[in-house]
Amino acid sequence: MAKNTRLKDLTTDVERILELMETRHQENIMRFKMLEVVVDNLQKQNIEREHTPQIVSPPFQVRNVKLDFPRFDG
Repeated sequence: MAKNTRLKDLTTDVERILELMETRHQENIMRFKMLEVVVDNLQKQNIEREHTPQIVSPPFQVRNVKLDFPRFDG
């Protein structure tokens, strides 16, 4: 009799685990779909940026600066 109840307990546990796995699988499917949408939108934005003219500012100029350090004389 104890073996039969143990088997029922194990069966119940396995069924719960399978349900949990299925739930998580469905959640992962939804997450991947959302990620695909986000990636697609980012790709579209990137393509749009490539085709729009951009104003390029000239790089800043660095002037040579002469530094004079005091010298020890004595």
